[in-house]
Amino acid sequence: MGLSLSSSELRGIFAVAILAAVWAALVLGILAIASGNALKRLLQTHSSDTALNSKARSAVVLGWSALAVVALFWIIHFLSKRRMLL
Repeated sequence: MGLSLSSSELRGIFAVAILAAVWAALVLGILAIASGNALKRLLQTHSSDTALNSKARSAVVLGWSALAVVALFWIIHFLSKRRMLL
């Protein structure tokens, strides 16, 4: 009664999972940067709470880090595809 999948089906499932994770990192990274910058702008005019300012800065850094990981993944992906064609 177990689920038996071929290796090509498992590779396809793995590829879809990786692709979903990359897209989620891209979307959430952009949202973190936008939200962090908006909060920093709001805190400049309305509050001097250093804890919130630190969290806003952390959101921006985390967002840029996520985008860097996505860019690195795409670079590795395209380089590996290029080598396969050569």
